[in-house]
Amino acid sequence: MSEPRIPHSSVHKGMDPLFFTDYALFSGAFRHYVAKGIEIEYQRNPNDAHKRLFTIGLYREEYAAYEDMGAIVEAFIRFREGEIAYPVEGVLRYKDDKVVLETLFARRRIQSADDLFTALGMLQGIEASWRSVYPNIDCERVLRRMCRFIYIDCRTSQRLYGVAAYNRIKHGLAFVPNGQRYLHGLPNAPAVMIPSREPQSPNPYALWGLPMQDAVLERRARLIEFIQSTTRALVGFYLIGRYPEFLRDDRKVDPPPTLFKLQPLVSVLEFLQQLNDKPEPEPQTDSH
Repeated sequence: MSEPRIPHSSVHKGMDPLFFTDYALFSGAFRHYVAKGIEIEYQRNPNDAHKRLFTIGLYREEYAAYEDMGAIVEAFIRFREGEIAYPVEGVLRYKDDKVVLETLFARRRIQSADDLFTALGMLQGIEASWRSVYPNIDCERVLRRMCRFIYIDCRTSQRLYGVAAYNRIKHGLAFVPNGQRYLHGLPNAPAVMIPSREPQSPNPYALWGLPMQDAVLERRARLIEFIQSTTRALVGFYLIGRYPEFLRDDRKVDPPPTLFKLQPLVSVLEFLQQLNDKPEPEPQTDSH
């Protein structure tokens, strides 16, 4: 006799808290870990070839982090809207072209950071216990600021040509050390050959240059850390709000917000404190 089939919802139910706890505590740190590793390797021997490889590596991890973020944000929105019973299903079955942030927000009719905050619905089940553990961190403030970072900074930085370039890089194809050799006018820096988005162009390919100035590389490295910290924080808030019993019984985390005090999430907690303490931008005034 064959074994009875287990409904997929039962599988997802068992996986959901395990998967997202592992993401928050371990796998969500992967992009930053890799970026720091190649940075250290470059600093050991900062020659020209290493800098070009470092540039490509940072670019790959930045765009991989955007894709991770898009997959998890999409899964949480689908869960809140009742399209899936458990977000883990959305994460494990996402399609690359569906989680590009610009595409995702347009499809979900999210037109502002406030819309994203509402769509994620993260405050449910968090606030009461949060205040007693972190009286100096306003949960709603940091969540709104994370949504602003995702909607404005990440959406703007993740360009469509950049996504195409990343898809080539992640498969180890079509990147070159010096785009200037292929197209005059490009800087002497790494570039990626991608299909042209201009249908009437006589050249079926375009070159996406990757700047390798120190300031740009430093910004990319910081962005990777911020993106991963934001995504891990979102996952942490989801766990606190939905799985307090799992955190208590399986991971001995009680009350649930002390999840962020575990050693793997100390840097994320520091990130939340910085978000909380950052002053609001000055409102722009009419200079006329």
